[in-house]
Amino acid sequence: MILSQSSFQVARTWGLAVVIGVTVGLAYAVTGLIARFLVPWAAGERPITVLQLGQSRRGVVATVLTGVASVAILVFAWWATLRWFDLSPYFAKRPLDVWRFLTTASDDRSAVWSALGTTLVDTAVGFAIGSVASVAVAAGVVASPFLDALVMPTAIALRSVPIIAMTPLIALLFGRGLWGVTVIVGLVTFFPTLVAVTTAMRNAPRQACDLVAAYGGSRVRELFGVRLPFALPALFAASKIALPAAISGALLAEWLATGTGLGSVMLRASASSKFAIVWSGAVLIVIVSIAAYSLVGVVEAASARLISGSR
Repeated sequence: MILSQSSFQVARTWGLAVVIGVTVGLAYAVTGLIARFLVPWAAGERPITVLQLGQSRRGVVATVLTGVASVAILVFAWWATLRWFDLSPYFAKRPLDVWRFLTTASDDRSAVWSALGTTLVDTAVGFAIGSVASVAVAAGVVASPFLDALVMPTAIALRSVPIIAMTPLIALLFGRGLWGVTVIVGLVTFFPTLVAVTTAMRNAPRQACDLVAAYGGSRVRELFGVRLPFALPALFAASKIALPAAISGALLAEWLATGTGLGSVMLRASASSKFAIVWSGAVLIVIVSIAAYSLVGVVEAASARLISGSR
């Protein structure tokens, strides 16, 4: 696809995208059929409640400590790997080199921190919109079989095409500013969240749904009172996966489309052999990803305590 794009073979590029979409759609369908035979009980009635949210909840302090420990392990592995292979410090920067760069005043350091702020904004906006859209679409898919048949194949097709191949088209349609980045990050976030939340809402306890109907509750009441709360664990789990992917999507959009943010700064630094900037940017992205993962865990634990307390 990249070769087709670079040589302006538009028909071939779209043809490859269609083939990929059909292939992934078939794989999705086959996986569903296999699941029906191997785990038929998974789609049936399940005696579980929304209070299982965060059933392994460890608390805010434990979640933060886990994140800090993860960073410490990564830093040690980073240092040990470079030391073991004895790589040149000219291009293979050590943890102490990155620390000095990030804490010593310079124009390059200011550019990196400013670019990180842009990347965080791009990620946050796209992730928020993608998450809200996925939950809204999941609610519609669960409520309407027609919408299910219409939306899921389209979502699979959009997710199956490599985002790097769609970026030029998205930039043409939505521009090279925040809107273009938001669409790219939103697409990265949308599909895994949609699948996880849709599956969880469909597996909501049948007894609770029947109880709402028995008391004259509408489908909307059932959706917001039972199915959506029951899907919260799936939403948190999907967010833990989607957040790092959203950051990568923002970096890709900045690299290919906007020319701003950390993705663009790292690309220019790599071309000019400013490896301290490249390593510092990569380290900041890893730290932000771990922090985002831990933040979702903190919110999940707080939600679990809130639900348990209101029982």
